Amino acid sequence: MKSPTRGSLAALLACAAVAAGAGSAAAGERVPVSVPMEGVEHSLGISAPKVGAELPVPVPGAVDGPRYVEGRLLPAGLVPVVPFSVPLPGVAAESLVPHVVGGGADRASAVVGGPDAVVGTPGVSFDAPVSGPQADAFGLPRAALPVAGLRTAPLQTAPAAWLHLT
Repeated sequence: MKSPTRGSLAALLACAAVAAGAGSAAAGERVPVSVPMEGVEHSLGISAPKVGAELPVPVPGAVDGPRYVEGRLLPAGLVPVVPFSVPLPGVAAESLVPHVVGGGADRASAVVGGPDAVVGTPGVSFDAPVSGPQADAFGLPRAALPVAGLRTAPLQTAPAAWLHLT
C-alpha cells in the first residue's frame, strides 16, 4: 500500500472514530477528563492526588410548541421553552492522608455529582395590537392593547457530594 493511501485511510479512520465518539457523547453521556498530576509527582517527589472530572453533554428534550387560544390573533407560546437534560459535572479526587502520630497513611476520596439537571430556554408569548375579526363590526378587527410575556426557564436538580476515608 502506498504512503498517500495509508495516510488517507488513517485520516478516514480517525474521522470515523471522532464521529463515533461524538455520537456516543450526544446520547447523553458524560465525557471523562483526567487531570495529569504525574509531573508534580516526579518534580517534587511526593504522592500527588488523583483528580478526574466528567463534563456533561446537554440533550434537548420535547418542545411544548405554540398552541391556539380562543380570542387571540397569535398562538400562545410563539417562542416555546426548549427543555434540556444536562448531567451535572462530576468531580472525583483521591489523596493519601498521612497519620500524624505513628506511621502509615489513610486514603481520602471526595466525589461530587448528582442527578441530571433539567433546564430550559426562556420562552416568549405575545399578541398583536389588533383583535380578530368582530361580527358586530362587519368582520373588521378592533384595536387592542398589545400583550407580551416572558416564560422563565425551569431549573430542577439536586446536587450531592460524598467524602470517604479508608
